[in-house]
Amino acid sequence: MEMSGIGVHTTLNITPSISTLQEDTRCQEYLKQLPKGDICIIFEKKQTPIILHNIAETVLGRFFDDSENNSLDLDPYGGGAYGVSRRHARIICVDDKFVFEDLNSTNGSWLNGQRIPSGTTYPLMSEDQIWLGQFKMQVCFHQGENVKGNTLFLYDTIATSKNLSPDRLLTQFAPYLKTISDFQAIISECLQLDFAEVNIGKIDASDSDDYIVVHISNNPEAIHLIRKWISPWKREHPLDTEDDMDPSEQKNALVQLTSKIIADIAPDLTNEARFSIIEKALPVVTKLVTDSIELSFEV
Repeated sequence: MEMSGIGVHTTLNITPSISTLQEDTRCQEYLKQLPKGDICIIFEKKQTPIILHNIAETVLGRFFDDSENNSLDLDPYGGGAYGVSRRHARIICVDDKFVFEDLNSTNGSWLNGQRIPSGTTYPLMSEDQIWLGQFKMQVCFHQGENVKGNTLFLYDTIATSKNLSPDRLLTQFAPYLKTISDFQAIISECLQLDFAEVNIGKIDASDSDDYIVVHISNNPEAIHLIRKWISPWKREHPLDTEDDMDPSEQKNALVQLTSKIIADIAPDLTNEARFSIIEKALPVVTKLVTDSIELSFEV
């Protein structure tokens, strides 16, 4: 039960449907008018977005009174009916990067379809999808100003040894990183841009866990798209399940996934150009989703 200055309010207990989040193509249009350093928040049920100006911290919730600065009251937008807590989550600017944190909410928070534990901050990227309970929103901002590189955690799901030998580095981790680079090359071609190489700053090995830490010194679009599309798909279709899809069904599913990614990158392609890019991208997307290496942005 939650208290506010105007009485007693309760947060509805709801059971979110963890289905693929709906696409929203408005972000790129809003970015054309959005000042650098601001965040545009797009609500699924509302046409006009909310703009947060030069925030240090904004709490997302309900029933804020006038004394609570740096807060966004979601109750006028239906937050209560969709299970938003009074102090549900927050967006923070840390070292010129935006991060997201659940504040021990009743119904939980999801980032791009993945439930996140409370009390842990997760880096935000432009066009990320956020759920507060069942309340859906998307964040948009000038990513280059706020995200300066990425830290990736690569887990080997079939490893029998946790030692990082030269052989494991070359035969397991390096091919996965090369596939990310191939993905970036296709994205650059799709956008008719010069190839933006994936620049690795350094690689660290973990002594106690079966992962390596890869520090990417730039911000290639491939990383963002893996986080938005590939990782959620792999969570919904784990390789070790007993009810694996029929090969033909899996191929159709991967074609659909690739089509969605290409439509996200360049929605205005002609049919001929789109089919050509999908044909090139399909083998790369297939490698990314079927590889035994799992990519995470948090330990």
